[in-house]
Order: sequence, then structure tokens, then C-alpha cells
Amino acid sequence: MDEAEIRVGDSLIERIGNALEAVDYVAAVLSSNSIQSEWVQRELRIALHREFEEKKVVVLPILLHKIRMPPFLREKLYADFSEPSRFEESFRMVLRALGVSQEHLLLLQNHNFQFHSLHHFLDIDDAQGHHASWRKETVVTPLRAGIDFWRDEQFHSTGNLRFVGTHPGIISETNRDGGTLSVVTRFPKPLVPRKRVKKILEIEAVDCLLESEEDFSWVLQGQFEEFGIHIRVPKTRPFKEIPRAFYMLSTQECEIPTLSVSKEMDSVEFVIRPPIQGAKYVVRWRW
Repeated sequence: MDEAEIRVGDSLIERIGNALEAVDYVAAVLSSNSIQSEWVQRELRIALHREFEEKKVVVLPILLHKIRMPPFLREKLYADFSEPSRFEESFRMVLRALGVSQEHLLLLQNHNFQFHSLHHFLDIDDAQGHHASWRKETVVTPLRAGIDFWRDEQFHSTGNLRFVGTHPGIISETNRDGGTLSVVTRFPKPLVPRKRVKKILEIEAVDCLLESEEDFSWVLQGQFEEFGIHIRVPKTRPFKEIPRAFYMLSTQECEIPTLSVSKEMDSVEFVIRPPIQGAKYVVRWRW
């Protein structure tokens, strides 16, 4: 609410109450000063009453200083900005509470890194396609200090995907929405600015490749210098013909000329320098 909207003689309580009714969320910034303010407490009680009546989250507690939480907010999960090391995690919590999508979170992350290379290695070790190991290798340079997490793009599959491990760091969060899976890696300490790092994610794919014609595809997020897909199938079930590799922009398909296939017809790969940001890269095969 802007001071220019308030005229002499207006009821502040009424105007503030109307404003609190009109907004989607109320961010309660909690500091040593704000928790002692009668006005702040009054506004929060109005917002909490609305939350109770509408049976949905309205008040988002944001901890600015290390303080004792007011009694009427103690049952709520809060975003802790009192420690610099928790800033990124708390910022993500607020964005999720506001309904920011995974795609938008990835776009925000992209501003923090310079992207060098991304390679996918798919090793199908079962002739029926019941099991495969998938390794995703990403080389980036962090552009600022304090980055202690990495959010991987969304993974889509008709079968079951399981995140086995990551290096460096540990998997701290996974999100599943139907056949879509995303993961957040927490690093043991913030990445060093301007120093390249290779991020490896190991994935287990179960019952994902059961058809006689299959494909592996990836939509490239971020402006990489190099992109590659590497696929190996069992020697007991090689490709029936040379696989097809192409990328898609809108509905247009463009062949990839750098495709390489082994003599035994059991592995295929391509590397593009530079790839096209936003394009969908596909390898399709019959086996």
C-alpha cells in the first residue's frame, strides 16, 4: 500500500485490512524490531485470521534475525535468512511457496553459472531393456560466491527412474510429479567462484526401454559450448540399423551429421559444438 493512496482522515486499520485481504500472500519479515511492533502483530493476526477462514497458506514467515518466534507463528515452517549459508535454500523455499515452477527455478539458476559442456551416457545392460545406467556430466563455472546447491533439469520417463548418487555433494531433495522427476544436490561447501566444476549425476532406469523402437531425448537448457549423447546397448541385442539422431526446433527436425556408430552396432554417440539452446536433441533406434 502506497502512502499516496491514503488521505487525511482515512482509517489506517481499515485500509491495511483491505490491503491484507486483497493480496495472495503476506511475507512476515521477522527481526528483533518487527516482532516488538504492535502494528506488525496486528497485521499478522488479520492475515492469520484470513488464513484460518480460507483454509490456505497466506502468511510466509521469513526469519531475518535469530529471534524467538512469536507464539502465533511457532507452528509454521519459516524461511531462515539469518545465516548467509542458508540464503539459497531459503530463497528456494519462498519461491516454491509462491508457486514458482521448476522451469522458472532452473532459469533463475542459469544466471549463476557459465555453461561449458553437458554429456549423457546411457548404458543399457539388460537385453530386454529392463535396466540401464544413466550418467549425466555437466561442466560449469559458478559466477558468484555462496552457491551451495545445484538443481537438475526435469527427467521424464515411462518407467522408473532412481537417483543413485552425485558428485560432488549429496542429493538433498527429489520431486516427483507423475513421470517427471527433478533433483537438488547440496554441496558440502559453497563452490569457488570462477573455478570450473564437473557435476556428475548417476541415475538408475528400470523398465524404461521395453519397446522394439526406443529413443533418448533431452531439451537443452542453458547456453552450452558442447553437448553430447552416448548410448550403449548389449552385444546380444545390437541395433537393427544405424540409429537416427536429430534435433527439433518447434516442429522442424534437423539431422545431426556427427553421429558415430560402432562396427558391432552396439554403441552410438554424437557431440555438437556448439549446440542450440532450447532445442530438443533425440537419438532414435530399433533393436
